[in-house]
Amino acid sequence: AALKHLHEWLGKIERSGERKKVIETVRSEHGRTKTTRIESAVTTRWNSRHKETVCANTNQYDIDLAIRRMVCVGGVDEKLYVDCQKIDDFSEAFINKEQWGVYHQYEAARRAMEQLSAPFFVMCENLSIKNVGTDMMVKDLTKRKKLYLVLDKLFVMPTNDYTSEYEKLVEVDMHDSIKLARRLAWRNFAFRFGFVTRCTTLNGAKSVDLDAVVDANLMAGFNDAPQLSDYKILGCMINPLMQSKLRMIDAGLCTEEQFEHGKEELLSRMTRYYESKCPSTDAPTKNDSP
Repeated sequence: AALKHLHEWLGKIERSGERKKVIETVRSEHGRTKTTRIESAVTTRWNSRHKETVCANTNQYDIDLAIRRMVCVGGVDEKLYVDCQKIDDFSEAFINKEQWGVYHQYEAARRAMEQLSAPFFVMCENLSIKNVGTDMMVKDLTKRKKLYLVLDKLFVMPTNDYTSEYEKLVEVDMHDSIKLARRLAWRNFAFRFGFVTRCTTLNGAKSVDLDAVVDANLMAGFNDAPQLSDYKILGCMINPLMQSKLRMIDAGLCTEEQFEHGKEELLSRMTRYYESKCPSTDAPTKNDSP
């Protein structure tokens, strides 16, 4: 619902010259010299919703102030103001602080599978607000540094090399909706990519019913797939950086069972190749190590 609310506003701004003028006026007042383009998501385009939140977060203060100038007496969206005033509810008109917090974390939370399973992620600072302790506004909104360390409420980040590479990190709690979205993304990706198979837990819970249970173990209702697709496992085994059973298992790339299946498939393909090219040459057997 929060992302839908943002999408509706950015869509209206993108399609209206009058609303764009309000945004430009706010930017001019704040002395912005460099900004990012405001654009709404297109559902048929890959990663479009994420790009939408990036542009919104970069321009957060300007967009928020511009919307408030549009939804007022004499504003571009005066009718919306009147309708909300009648029911004394402006939740459909304005983007509240909690929603901006969700957008901010959503931008940073979209990562690869190995990071989706981590109980933390790093988030960019919000440059669009005033500098702390001053009335100065940042002119260039495009140079955002990674400043916030977003943590699962039950997780404590130990001091290590990961955090020491940043000049400063401010810890903030992860929104429940972001935690749920990351869990759903990881579990759906893992299942669709064939890394896991669904099963029923010992207490009778179905795997699909556990997808949205944020406090349950990430692997609850899942078993490691007995084998990975040939393209995944063979591509890893012939990679010069791998080619080691222990290294691949320790890195979490596969289980021992998945490695052995891939090894058999690789040797089988090598055997077929040598037999087709050099019939008189002794071909490797499955008992040989790759």
